[in-house]
Amino acid sequence: MIGESGFCALFGRACHVVGPEHAWMIPPQPCRSPEQLFTALQERLASVDAARATAANEVLLSTFTQLLATLIGEGLTERLLASATTAAECAAGRQTHAQEQK
Repeated sequence: MIGESGFCALFGRACHVVGPEHAWMIPPQPCRSPEQLFTALQERLASVDAARATAANEVLLSTFTQLLATLIGEGLTERLLASATTAAECAAGRQTHAQEQK
């Protein structure tokens, strides 16, 4: 819908908004791809204690969601997030099933 570059721009904006409270989360360089972004985010979240990482992740997700809703509307944002959640749950289920088969 907004493409990889739009996603990266929106994510960068969300990081900028939460930056004053969670400066350690701000990527050292602009997002080049969602894969790189998620890898870098996972590394940064793993570098702090679980409570701090959870709180920062929730603020970042909430901010990103609010920005997306402002851009494309709340209804479409809700459908998009529901679709992404379903896809992630299906992928996790397939991975669990594959591990059980081993």
